[in-house]
Amino acid sequence: MLLAEDDDVSRELGRRLLARAGLVVDTVADSGEALRRATAIDPALVVLDTQTPTLDRPAVARALPGRVTTPLVAVSAQAFREDRDACLDAGLDDHLAKPVPVDALYAVVLRCLRRAGDVTRPSPTSA
Repeated sequence: MLLAEDDDVSRELGRRLLARAGLVVDTVADSGEALRRATAIDPALVVLDTQTPTLDRPAVARALPGRVTTPLVAVSAQAFREDRDACLDAGLDDHLAKPVPVDALYAVVLRCLRRAGDVTRPSPTSA
């Protein structure tokens, strides 16, 4: 999967949490790089901080290769219902508000990967 997050600490924390669930995680610092990496690696899932520099969420949703099957999840400090609705209206599959509870992150990732047919069951382990 691909994680796009511009904050170094948040990116590393997200990578570790997702790796602990058994996922192979590639990370980038902005949405423009996310599009380039997604083209190169064809990820099963993209988790994108909506405040990363370069492209806005509708542009990412439209431009992502394989968008018909690649789930795209927004992570944002904007937690109002309108923000979530804007993400869903832009074609993203889900929205998580920061700070993201670990169980909510795992639930959304699992739901998206199952819907895409890329996983049957994650197995988080102790770090």
